[in-house]
Amino acid sequence: MSKPWVVSLLSTDYDLKEYRESVISELKKHDIVLSAFELPDFPVEPTEHSHDSCLIALDRSDIALLIIDKRYGGIYYDSKDVSITETEYLAAVNKGKPALVFVAKKTWDERYKYNKNYKKSKKSKEDFDKEYKCNYVQNTKVIQFVDNVQLSYEKNGCSNWINFFTDIPDLLEKIQGKLKGLSRFYAQKIVESQIKDLSCRHTSTSLSMSLGDVFKRGYYIEPAYIIDSGELLLENEPLDDRIVETMNNFSSILVYGEAGYGKTTLLAKSFISHAEKYIEKKTYKIPFYLWLKKKNSSYHFNYIKYIDECFEENLKKSPYPFMDIDNLEPYFYLDGFDEIAEKLSEKEVCEIGYSEVFKYPILLTCRFQYALRYLNYSNFADKFNSRIKVETWNEDKAKDYIKNFCLARKKDTAYYDRINSLLESNQELYGILNNPLLITMLLWIIEQRRMYIPEMIRSSIDLFSECITELAKRELNRPGTENLSKDNIVLIWSYAAWIFYKNKMFKTKTKMSDLLEELHNHVLKDLGNGYNECLFEILFDTNGDIIFGTFHEQFLEFLVANLLLVSCLENKYPYPEYLKYVMRPEINRYFRAIWIESMSEKKAKVIENLQQQFYCCLGDNKNENVSMRVNAIYHISRFKFDNQNEIINRAFSIEKHISVRLSLFFGAIKMGRLDDEKEFFNLLTTSEEYNMSNRGYHLTYYSDMIIGDSLPFIDDEKVGWIGTLRAFQRHFESNKIEHYYLRRIDLVTMLHLIKSRNSMEPLTQDLLDHFSKLTYNPPFSDNIEFQTGIEEAFENVKEQCEYLNK
Repeated sequence: MSKPWVVSLLSTDYDLKEYRESVISELKKHDIVLSAFELPDFPVEPTEHSHDSCLIALDRSDIALLIIDKRYGGIYYDSKDVSITETEYLAAVNKGKPALVFVAKKTWDERYKYNKNYKKSKKSKEDFDKEYKCNYVQNTKVIQFVDNVQLSYEKNGCSNWINFFTDIPDLLEKIQGKLKGLSRFYAQKIVESQIKDLSCRHTSTSLSMSLGDVFKRGYYIEPAYIIDSGELLLENEPLDDRIVETMNNFSSILVYGEAGYGKTTLLAKSFISHAEKYIEKKTYKIPFYLWLKKKNSSYHFNYIKYIDECFEENLKKSPYPFMDIDNLEPYFYLDGFDEIAEKLSEKEVCEIGYSEVFKYPILLTCRFQYALRYLNYSNFADKFNSRIKVETWNEDKAKDYIKNFCLARKKDTAYYDRINSLLESNQELYGILNNPLLITMLLWIIEQRRMYIPEMIRSSIDLFSECITELAKRELNRPGTENLSKDNIVLIWSYAAWIFYKNKMFKTKTKMSDLLEELHNHVLKDLGNGYNECLFEILFDTNGDIIFGTFHEQFLEFLVANLLLVSCLENKYPYPEYLKYVMRPEINRYFRAIWIESMSEKKAKVIENLQQQFYCCLGDNKNENVSMRVNAIYHISRFKFDNQNEIINRAFSIEKHISVRLSLFFGAIKMGRLDDEKEFFNLLTTSEEYNMSNRGYHLTYYSDMIIGDSLPFIDDEKVGWIGTLRAFQRHFESNKIEHYYLRRIDLVTMLHLIKSRNSMEPLTQDLLDHFSKLTYNPPFSDNIEFQTGIEEAFENVKEQCEYLNK
């Protein structure tokens, strides 16, 4: 809960009574809580002297206002010659509180006259003070108090700035001005808190360490990258320094790439580097961090509202009522944009591009598939002067990372060679070298097992399973988990991940209290009460009772996929409900990979249950039943098992709905059923219904278009199709035969997208040439007739592009 702003009013009473009343009245209008001895709520300590109660009350204040006029005030009871007012001022300074000093102009003038006469007198100060007659102030102690304030930088390491006032209106105006003047100071406090919070965050870069540990202990390795567009300054310098320098040149940068490639870690490194330089120089050019994972798709991107939120989130204070941002020059580091924009329409993304935050230099991270979609929206794409594509690691970079790990753990070359041997002996596991997240998971497992290298891990799915199991083992040491096993914990996490993911699909916030209730009452009754919110600290990022994400999206996706398979196998919640929903492609890939690693009887049971669900939903074309048939067939057609063709044939014979038939055709083609490919191609070239539905299917699945409310999804002929285009490119660049079988369908879909928009955009001539090379140099050459059909389809695309370019 955010606390109000408290200002301590330090002054004598009798000479400043009306002034104090006016200051109190004015500041209360701004929702400031005043700590002033004359107020009824001023705290009194029952066992302390009244003077000490004033000093103790300073602890609750954020700012001290010292007002000096005629009087020096009563002497602090525990001192011979220092007033309680000066003692309070020194206490505020020693506590590190901003102390704003206001001295009456007449007092300052008397000080000037006093010092001038003292220099002329050539007497000792003691003798001079005995003889000196003050005209305005009570005595020379007031002048000495002002002198002490002016020397406060040398004596106390704090500001010695003094403000002069002539009357009450003048004082009120200057107090407000100086309170506004603290804006840069409090902006820096926000940044310092953001550095601390970000440095403490646990991260996939090293599961047992914080981001701060990763940077300080030498685990960080710069990601592989290319500058996809624009330029970065400081060539040959570290990437984070190049980013900071480029942003300081008032340029915005997009960082995009696949999940697990280090985008967030790079952003954190860049932000912390930028923020530390800003703090050192104390400029008005201020970098701010915005973790979009904590927000939702309706986030405002308003600068002033953002600053108000920072006071609440970072400083646990209500918005500073005198915050003046006009003189601040902000730079924004926006992490995880795709996590809020996944469900946004083109119009909504474009509106974000027009928002206030996007008027300033920004660094934004985004997954590859969403970046391609957003960059198709010109006003959004135009915000970025430079684009950095984070690429897969090459073998050398991966081995450097592993070597860093071994050095940090004081392991010799022989140990490093053993890890390399483990990877090189298994081609599938060797493939993790292109993904820093997967390498980190392997190294963390080795670390958890006291540097024992687990040779039973043979695939990335094994790696995820082992990593999550190790995390679960660690949780068994928590009090209250005595009745749970590691498998119970993994199951609980999987259900929790599903609940969060489902709520996210429907743009609903997930509360920890609601999640625990749902788990206990509806899902995991048999496990008793052996778990609480502490069990989810490793899995979820939270803000109070609100869950806003998992510490890495790939863990969420894997856990959801794990539950989908378990629930399908056991025929219980959330199966078959989840078949109603369009899942992320990553979740579907994990689902298939986990199925492949399962025992034969489990595989057969999953197929049986999916098949039964397909038949149960036949004859009813309500949207949810059609969706369940689409997704049941989607999974069945992508597995490999003995009677797969028989099931697909029967489904073709009885299914009439076009959306399900699209799913059947795509699955059958990937299975190598080229007669079905020929039928589907003919339908796409002769039936407008199939043509439009096929385009909508692609645009929805590859995130170019927001999922509609009814099936089939229809192309509105307005949205961009860059995500779909990139999918076609991946298919053509793949050496997998199932992607080769899709080539002609991809090309005719591309042709129809171009024709429907009367434009070849986002297809470029360079990319068309690339498709040409891939078309006429196929990875497979044993089916001449099929290859000829692909070439003819490509020529149709080429001809249409040439026509549009005339």
